[in-house]
Amino acid sequence: MVDDLNPYKTLPSIQKKLYDDSGAHAGYRIAVTLEKEGVQASAEQEVWMTSTEASALAGAPDDEFTAWYSARITEYALVDKAVAKLP
Repeated sequence: MVDDLNPYKTLPSIQKKLYDDSGAHAGYRIAVTLEKEGVQASAEQEVWMTSTEASALAGAPDDEFTAWYSARITEYALVDKAVAKLP
């Protein structure tokens, strides 16, 4: 929601899987995209893990993945980084 307290619109961002040299799933590229006054800005971070951890997370319930994903957004300050790129 865009209002005086939050002038940013959140846009969809694709969370891409990352693969190691052997082709095993080994992490995610986490991203946020915001818009303000028609200008879009994104911030992203590659989060690497073991293929066992990545497989377990990929097979986890949606709420577990969402909690992990949200924690990484906070950990890497992706919202702050995207906001800094906006007018």
